[in-house]
Amino acid sequence: GINAEYGSTKVLGITLDEDLSFQFHAIRKLNECRKKWGLITKSTNRNHGLNVKSLTTLLKAVILTKLMYGAPLWLGGNLDILKGFWNSIIMKITGAMFNPHRDLTEITLHLPPLEVQLEILTVKFLAKCLTANDYMKSILLQAEGSLQKQLQDQLSALKKFIAWKKDSARIRSRQVDLLEPSEQVLAIYSKTEIKEFKMFTWTQRIINRTQLKKPGSETDEMVLKLITSMQNQNLILDKNNFLFNHGTTKAEDSYILDYIHGNSLIFGKTRATHLDEENKCYFCQEKYDSQQHQLLDCKEVEDNSHREFESCIRDKKNYLLEVLSSDRKEGKQTAFIERVKFLKGQHEFLIEEKQKKSELRLY
Repeated sequence: GINAEYGSTKVLGITLDEDLSFQFHAIRKLNECRKKWGLITKSTNRNHGLNVKSLTTLLKAVILTKLMYGAPLWLGGNLDILKGFWNSIIMKITGAMFNPHRDLTEITLHLPPLEVQLEILTVKFLAKCLTANDYMKSILLQAEGSLQKQLQDQLSALKKFIAWKKDSARIRSRQVDLLEPSEQVLAIYSKTEIKEFKMFTWTQRIINRTQLKKPGSETDEMVLKLITSMQNQNLILDKNNFLFNHGTTKAEDSYILDYIHGNSLIFGKTRATHLDEENKCYFCQEKYDSQQHQLLDCKEVEDNSHREFESCIRDKKNYLLEVLSSDRKEGKQTAFIERVKFLKGQHEFLIEEKQKKSELRLY
């Protein structure tokens, strides 16, 4: 029925407004998904509640399935409306104290940004239209002659996929003609091809955006190295290399992510930025504290977990590349997690000691 107040009507679950901006639909979807996400994470914070594996599973099963319904039709022009919600999702899952590096965090969590998810969904939908029957194919080919930007952007995504299948190394220079039967055949895809194309699209997006930053941060440079390593290995992010398949708790997951993105008060460099303190290690009081220092270099917290982790890593400076790109069967992820668990215990012990000393001063 028609909603007189908003000048809109609902068709197959999509709210159509007068100017086809779909803003009202986007806002309605945002409110629905925000409410559901709030119920899911009601009892979850940095130290308690659902762990990362449970949160990402529920996010994909409950929130993203609802949010991405009919997305090629309405989401493209309304991504800005959902940016704040996506940011709150990342913050809740990570348990981060401050905004973590977005690209690095999304890679670690195996959560592509909404733009990438939309592009892949669009490719799958249009590819099915192009290969379904003559009627659907004719509608799609008529749309190619349209001057509407949204249609052109969507068709561009499909052409990008076909060009990638033909020759991914020359994807920018390839000209794809959807009228050609040989091009149409390439629109038929397998599950593996879609996964590979998603990784290609995601990594190219990160590379292009990072290269535009002048100058980039150390984390940006590390992310570029990670992406290059993944491309060289033809790595696809899946359950075999997901870091949070080891039965860890939410508190442990929060610390694990701290030692990945580094934007946490457990590191001197972050305390120096946000609290105006010196950049010193909690344990040894040496300057220039960092994730690498505490994991591999600090002499005050050496134990079996340190030796085990050090023996697994070929290059200390690039330990994160090896952890995130390794299969869990290799043991690098397990060694990293055990090392973080030990350091978490040491941090908590120091905090308890400081609290006891402050209480004694009061007496």
